[in-house]
Amino acid sequence: MTQAEALAQYLKFPNDPVEVDDMGNSYFEDNCWCRDCVVVHEQSHINDWIPNFLQSEVNLFATWCANHAINIDCSINDSTDCSTALSTAVKSEYDDKWEDRIDAAGYNWNNSTESEEDAMEAKRDCYQAIVDALYEKAYPE
Repeated sequence: MTQAEALAQYLKFPNDPVEVDDMGNSYFEDNCWCRDCVVVHEQSHINDWIPNFLQSEVNLFATWCANHAINIDCSINDSTDCSTALSTAVKSEYDDKWEDRIDAAGYNWNNSTESEEDAMEAKRDCYQAIVDALYEKAYPE
């Protein structure tokens, strides 16, 4: 990238430093969009969701499982297979409880404002790194 190309790209950004509000406007999306920064945003969500929302629901499911042990008996006619001897009704109950926990984790995460704020800040930091690199190339000392 030449100095002139870096300057042209640098001037497309509405602010330096990049502001979170910049990223929501159509000008920014059309002229400054970066796939890698979007990935940083989404990765931030995953890094937030697993420890802060999913793990507690997995723990609740594990506790529920410990309190609802499956009696292994290969003579059960209704088992899905003999290696587990898990009846269709019991399997359905476990599946339903697991889906409830996943739904709860998703619901709580989707209703968390902090999650989106953290992801937007991570994305802003990614864009700021691009702006800083463009500035250094456009305005060498």
